[in-house]
Amino acid sequence: MNKELMLNMYYKMWLCRLINYELLELYNQKKIVGVVHNVAGQEAIGIGVTAALKEDDYVVTNHSRPYPHWLGKGIDPKKLVAEIFGKADGCCKGKGGEMLIADLSKGIMSSSILCGGLPLAVGWALSIKMKKTDQLVVVTFGDGGSNNGAFHESINFAALLKLPIIFLCENNQFALSVRVTRSTSVRDIATRAIGYGIPGIIVDGNDVLDIYDLIKDVSKDIREGKGPVLIEAKTFRVGPWSTTDRNIGYDKDEENIRWKAKDPINRYREQLLLLNLASQKEITSIENRAHHDTQDAIIYAEKADYPSEDALYEDLFSEN
Repeated sequence: MNKELMLNMYYKMWLCRLINYELLELYNQKKIVGVVHNVAGQEAIGIGVTAALKEDDYVVTNHSRPYPHWLGKGIDPKKLVAEIFGKADGCCKGKGGEMLIADLSKGIMSSSILCGGLPLAVGWALSIKMKKTDQLVVVTFGDGGSNNGAFHESINFAALLKLPIIFLCENNQFALSVRVTRSTSVRDIATRAIGYGIPGIIVDGNDVLDIYDLIKDVSKDIREGKGPVLIEAKTFRVGPWSTTDRNIGYDKDEENIRWKAKDPINRYREQLLLLNLASQKEITSIENRAHHDTQDAIIYAEKADYPSEDALYEDLFSEN
């Protein structure tokens, strides 16, 4: 991994956190209609994964917290924020909102249905195998999603046909307010791979370099036709589930303190400085750039126009 890529990963992690923070605040100011999910503490996963992929690989995200995947896959921050504002200049013309962000030109899409993206991702992977292109798909879901029927059906089908797909569980310890130990029969979700005859791997979800290295490593076997992999990235959602969460204390104060000490952005900053890959001056410059680009995206979205009434009847049917 070269220095430019490593510093760009740091920039995108900061950009992700700042944009998400601003949107949460703008929702509270009633400038955004619709839910905004909190991504704090999970930035390393999506940024590490997308940095390790090829440009034409696909990513299918779940409906909450995929800001790192969107920005990591190259969605324009201005178009992304405009979409969450419901503006016509958004990447989905203001019709998707936060829970249905997609940009097929970047090879990324979302699903607003719990685990709804898994069958779609398997279909994408099947098309890759049929076309014999050197691509793969990454599909993300949460710990709660691993108990959904779509997870088991999708992973079984993909394993059966040895499809080029990575099943990525972002285990942030809670399915909304339900702790994973109360909803899931196994301690490590990655062990469920045994039942489908595929590798199951656990990775530190707060270490962006470990995530990058793992995706690079498993991608080689997948592209060679060895079939899917189930990865469990263990992390923690610091703060409420979303703007609809009353945060009534299901996560304990000491738990938040412990995980904040493992903050992925602070951790990566320390790694860059320790490895002499960036000076403090360079780090500060990157953080300032992320702040500037965040404000630019917010200003752009606020000034953009809402869709016209005529647009209500567009994009209902495929032209193909």
